[in-house]
Amino acid sequence: MKFISFVFIVIFIRNGEGVNFSGGLKSNYTFPKDFSFGVSTAAIQIEGAWNEDGKYRPRYGGKIGISLDSNWAQPKTNSPSDIKAAELYLRTHVGWYAHPIFSSEGNYPPELIQLVDEKSRHQNYSRSRLPKFTQAEVDHIKGTADFFGLNHYTTYLLSMAETEVGQIPSHENDVGIVRVQNPKWPSMSSSNWLKVVPFGFRRLLAWITRTYNNIPIIVTENGYADYSGIHDDARVTYYCHYLNALLHAIHEDKSNVQGYFAWSLMDNWEWDDGFVSRFGLYLVDFNSQNKTRTAKDSARLYTSVVSSRGLPENYDPDDYTAFSSASKVLPTVLPLIPLYRYLL
Repeated sequence: MKFISFVFIVIFIRNGEGVNFSGGLKSNYTFPKDFSFGVSTAAIQIEGAWNEDGKYRPRYGGKIGISLDSNWAQPKTNSPSDIKAAELYLRTHVGWYAHPIFSSEGNYPPELIQLVDEKSRHQNYSRSRLPKFTQAEVDHIKGTADFFGLNHYTTYLLSMAETEVGQIPSHENDVGIVRVQNPKWPSMSSSNWLKVVPFGFRRLLAWITRTYNNIPIIVTENGYADYSGIHDDARVTYYCHYLNALLHAIHEDKSNVQGYFAWSLMDNWEWDDGFVSRFGLYLVDFNSQNKTRTAKDSARLYTSVVSSRGLPENYDPDDYTAFSSASKVLPTVLPLIPLYRYLL
């Protein structure tokens, strides 16, 4: 039994039975026998005191975790400044929430504390805009999650800002970094930010594993948005590339990933895109009285992956034609070296 705070209903499909942008590396690996698959839908909040008083965990043997959203931060160039910017982005964004829970020392990341403290002084605040934990609070929060839930979709290129950025005050202004995307990265998504960069997924999983002491990871969201249709070739290709990256992360990088949930089971309301942008494995007819649901090609792909615990035999890690006329798209920032060497 697993609970996730502040996220979504998760539906376990199977547990315990049986591009790529990583240099054309097709995985012949399969997912471990105890690997959990599922789909996510219907936003809710799960509340409770699972860890309190030693009452519920011994009785039910469950686990609880938090789910955090993170892009991969790739240095825009190989300059020391851009490499610093990429690491700073990760530590001050996903690390803002992850560091107090998963790091050995607890508390907010020291980089974030220093940046916000300095900005607050320059902006004539009487105290830092970042609240301070007491040592008792640091000790209480540290280690309160059993697994790291990750929502991931895409990658950005990072560099240090040369001038002030963002509103004053704001988190963007405090940190002082700029993120962009390579326009050559493939995508035909209804969400213009959703570029298809599987190597970023793999590197982010390795970064979390390395940074947070091999914490178990469950991917609680990953998916692709389009406008409509049951023959969703782009979504099928996205899932194949990202699951291929996940297999390499598990078997080669030894990233401690224990589960994967596709976003989402069916089309739904997607923030300011409303019903226009569709992430579902099942097409929903929002104009019908019964909101009829029809399986897309991606649903059949996902069923096959869960059943076989591997990718289709005809999967081609170099094929990006579902997103553009180009048949092969290669990383533009790093040379095509085996990624596990880069990540170690």
